[in-house]
Amino acid sequence: MEKIRENKFTQREIQITETPQQLKAGDGISFEMKFTLDLEETDADRVELKLRCGKEKESRCIFDLKNGELLVDRSCADGWSVGTSRSVLKVSEKSLDVHIFSDQSSLEIFTDQYRNNHSNNIFAGNDQDAISISAFGGRAVIRDYEAYGLQECFN
Repeated sequence: MEKIRENKFTQREIQITETPQQLKAGDGISFEMKFTLDLEETDADRVELKLRCGKEKESRCIFDLKNGELLVDRSCADGWSVGTSRSVLKVSEKSLDVHIFSDQSSLEIFTDQYRNNHSNNIFAGNDQDAISISAFGGRAVIRDYEAYGLQECFN
């Protein structure tokens, strides 16, 4: 994957509130995104990451910090996908690592040093290229945000 990375973008710290904040990651369609959620500095009940957004469609990744659960909701992702996958989030640590891969038809979300994985097929259109993040019930702090566009590898 490292060989197809392009257009690296980094940000040392991001303060997240209830007001949606746009995130940059490649073209918003094919990208890799890595960050650490600083749980010592975060008092939010949940953090919501919206991926592949556009034309009233989105895939939602919800970090429910209050209940220790990760939810990935693709009910509004593409017009035919439905359902929400759930897993336990380890929120007793000082931080939570997140690593995401997106391409034209899939969304892979890893946490807890790759012990937690949500793999989803989504068939979002090319106009679904926005990414935003919000925190609810408090604020959240992201450390070491790193994102890349991903080159096409079938040329």
